[in-house]
Amino acid sequence: KQVFPKLDTVGWYTTGDAITNADATFNAGMMALNEELNDSPLLLLLSTGVDATRKDLPVTLFETEMHVIEGRPTHVFARSEYAVEVGVHARARANACVRALCAKGHLRGAPGPRS
Repeated sequence: KQVFPKLDTVGWYTTGDAITNADATFNAGMMALNEELNDSPLLLLLSTGVDATRKDLPVTLFETEMHVIEGRPTHVFARSEYAVEVGVHARARANACVRALCAKGHLRGAPGPRS
């Protein structure tokens, strides 16, 4: 709120292949520190594994939910569905960037510059 006073925090991200105890601790601390944070912050988990055959983004989205476990209220991460929508302009920009990187020899196996 100090840097962007008109924007609200909706969540945070971390990297790895699974949510850790440290992630849960951080999420609880963030919720306790920021009273204005919604009661169900999102967690975006960015996978660090490399899979050259993968066609989708290596991310999983979780929502914080309150569950009663053994009579105690507990925050848990529930997997949420999402869709990424990319317009024609964004695809054209990405394609131009890939072509420029290929032309400079920074990428291999992607199309080179158009003639």
